[in-house]
Amino acid sequence: MMGGYDFNQFEFGFHFGEDSSVTTWVIPDGKTVIATEAFKGFTGLESITLPESIREIHDSAFRNCRSLCSVMLPDGLRMIRPEAFKGCEGLTSIKIPHGVWEISYGAFENCTNLTSVT
Repeated sequence: MMGGYDFNQFEFGFHFGEDSSVTTWVIPDGKTVIATEAFKGFTGLESITLPESIREIHDSAFRNCRSLCSVMLPDGLRMIRPEAFKGCEGLTSIKIPHGVWEISYGAFENCTNLTSVT
């Protein structure tokens, strides 16, 4: 149980609804998936910590998290689904781990300040 939300063993989140008051979030270790729209519209979210266990970031998981400027993708990540980070205007750089084999369409669409992808 985290922040009043209950999660299953492997997947983290469901669409919480839009929230501008949350600025940081740490995903618990052992989770392998960030669910579709889990943080969609968290406009105040500046930093997210993902555990090494995360393998997939699903559709629109961080869509329109406009303030998100810090996210470190774990080495075990394999898939970034459609529009996962769409509209994350605060992102200026992102490092894609070597093991990622799928980055779907629009994953970083409208990340207007994203100038470095390595």
